[in-house]
Amino acid sequence: MSLVITGASGVTPASPPRTETYEQDSIYDSAHDILGEIEGVWARLMSETERRLDTPAKESKRLFHSYQLGGSRDYLSLVLLGGEKMRGDAELIENMGTLATESQVREKPMRKILADRLNLSPGSAKKATKKHLSEGAILNDARWWVTKNDLFMLGAIHVGKEFHLTNKRPHRSLMWDNENNRFRVLGRELFLLQIHGYQRIQSKKRMGVVFAPPNGPYEKFTLSRCRKRIDEVKSLDALKPILGNLYNNSCNRTPIKKEGAKASSIDIPAQSSSTRPENTSPKPNVGKPGAGDASKAGSSITNPSDVNPEEKMAADDFFGAIR
Repeated sequence: MSLVITGASGVTPASPPRTETYEQDSIYDSAHDILGEIEGVWARLMSETERRLDTPAKESKRLFHSYQLGGSRDYLSLVLLGGEKMRGDAELIENMGTLATESQVREKPMRKILADRLNLSPGSAKKATKKHLSEGAILNDARWWVTKNDLFMLGAIHVGKEFHLTNKRPHRSLMWDNENNRFRVLGRELFLLQIHGYQRIQSKKRMGVVFAPPNGPYEKFTLSRCRKRIDEVKSLDALKPILGNLYNNSCNRTPIKKEGAKASSIDIPAQSSSTRPENTSPKPNVGKPGAGDASKAGSSITNPSDVNPEEKMAADDFFGAIR
């Protein structure tokens, strides 16, 4: 599914579309709110990334920017989740776009990909592709680290954005690091959706896996509460039923319609499994996270007898790769 694109005639090509949003509220109003949460655990946060961080005060501003970016109602009302390969997928970049708080990973190569696909001249490519690389649905932050990703996710969750998986069968390596017994990025992201009560949208269309917010007001967790819940999960075996709750807690709502699209859902090309450069949350020297259970929020499981065969097959296929 493609946007309507013009050639190198001097007309700026269509940017990733803006869509309707859910009326939910953010819980962080300033960087100071986040600073109050991270100061007491700063040593641990630094140990969770190989990136050299600035002072808590400076990083809190970046984290707040990430939270605002995820929760912005000026951009797409959905976020794409998946492996690292989606950030090099020309079709996804063209149709869905990327965004970042500061500089982007491989920004020049991505701009060249867009210029080639849109038949743009080198001189016009930077201006013509600006919105593709600033108002999209794929986080591509060059200064990425796990806490920054958490805040981006929370920003999007708190305003009720949808989340679309580009991996129809996400591999276990994207969910859990067996060697160090801890979350990997995608597993952590899906866990954040589950504890906020997100639901999988059931659809007869072959639209992949889409998660939507609860149909009504829902509790919004702070970063500190999320980290506490994450620390309770000690193993992949403990994570599986939690993700099972997320998948089986389904609804029949219609996904957000992309402007200018014929279908009522977004046809996202399937991606093979891959990992980010920092594919886990903490580094090996950090204490191992500990065992949890599914959150009360959104933890209801559909009765197996109520699940149609196609849904059951989809669930088995989705979780088969996690074993």
